[in-house]
Amino acid sequence: MLLETSTTVPFPRPVVWDYHARPASAERLLPGFVPLEVLRADADLALGQISFSLPAGLRWTNSYDLTAYQRGRSFAEVNTSAPFQSLTRWRFEHRFADEPGGTLVADSVSSRIPTAALERVLSYRHRQLAGDLRCLKDLGFLEHGAAGGAPRVALTGAGGTLGRAFSALARVAGCEVIRLVRVDSSDTRHAPELSEGERAWDPRYPADDLLDDVDALVHLAGKPFFQRLTDAHRREVYDTRVRPTRLLAEVAARSPRCETLVSASSAGFYGDERAGERLAEDAAPGESFLARLAIDWEAATRPAAEAGVRVVTPRFGAVLAAGGGSLPTLRAAGALGGRAQAALGEQAIAWVSLDDAADILLRCVVDGRLEGPVNATAPTPGALGELLNTVASARPIPLPIPIPEFSPGALKGRAAAREFLFSDQRVFPDALERVGHRFRHRDVAEALAHEMGLELPGAARPGLPGEGPGVDSAP
Repeated sequence: MLLETSTTVPFPRPVVWDYHARPASAERLLPGFVPLEVLRADADLALGQISFSLPAGLRWTNSYDLTAYQRGRSFAEVNTSAPFQSLTRWRFEHRFADEPGGTLVADSVSSRIPTAALERVLSYRHRQLAGDLRCLKDLGFLEHGAAGGAPRVALTGAGGTLGRAFSALARVAGCEVIRLVRVDSSDTRHAPELSEGERAWDPRYPADDLLDDVDALVHLAGKPFFQRLTDAHRREVYDTRVRPTRLLAEVAARSPRCETLVSASSAGFYGDERAGERLAEDAAPGESFLARLAIDWEAATRPAAEAGVRVVTPRFGAVLAAGGGSLPTLRAAGALGGRAQAALGEQAIAWVSLDDAADILLRCVVDGRLEGPVNATAPTPGALGELLNTVASARPIPLPIPIPEFSPGALKGRAAAREFLFSDQRVFPDALERVGHRFRHRDVAEALAHEMGLELPGAARPGLPGEGPGVDSAP
């Protein structure tokens, strides 16, 4: 079977080619709704390889085909791993051509996989390409890098959903990303094996020179919120955020080079009972556990700020990501369908798409106009009941047991449900709007469609070159 799709992006062909030639683009163009993870991607599009992990320990490896390679204009991938080579006969060709005002990107897949299973993947890729290039243009990376050169960034929480997305975007932009890997320096018998681009970090005793050779630190690490909110879990969430953040801020303060600290916070800062209020960055904090945590979490960055380091604390809403973030829990609630919508009504949720969250982090790193708290949320708060109903109708989740009535507390415990998912918050990203930040997804339905692979099949039509997925082409 053959599937051909194309789109036009408003960027010069050398820029589009350079994007594809950067290994991190393989991660950026891989949808979270497919069960693959990039293991290795070579920069050599003529003779290199790209490998993915699959469930059950399987591996999918494509080799680049030299016969299809024409620098700046075309390359192709052919599957060379058993048993998929014979089962799928996979061949994926990419072609680039100059067009007035931009570049025609034409992709074709020849395989035994039904085209219906591939249309949404290719539609995702085209939208992702256009969105990434627009973000890089907005932040100055396409012309000259940020402020004359791409920064060297240290990153905690690199293995999380947002950490992986940000790391790939930053590397596509030309940044060098050093992943800080959590270790216990007192355990000399089980020292981890570090890969290229990784550095050991003991959250309790960070090395004095940990940040001496980086321009910025992006700190995302911490115990996940989305578990049953017992007293023990509260302590663990608090302890893995506040003290490690303070110690890292002290290290950043002493660093001769680190000029920026971006330390994640939460829209939970505003509490869980703010119905009807417009919550911008200058709004007063709430009184819930998550609000108290966010207050102390942000205050822990003070040593860096007092030393002259530019500190930014993005307050993230629920991150909608197919491979993690808040979406799996929202799916569980969405499985209750109309009962969830009826119970929650017009209650508002502060949300942000995964791609927008990564864009915001990169802007926080390079945009010197941002300092202090920044609401990392979409500019249009979503109606939670409608969001859950959209998730359920878009991708129904059959439940093996009957549920007699909707109860938010049944999902994660009453306290966690109230604070993490069902708080009524209308949070607005005023600081980002003031600096002209452009969001990829201002509408929650569009964000869910992109993340869950629900974009219209018409976005990728067999054999109709030149008809793209309808991406926002504004440069």
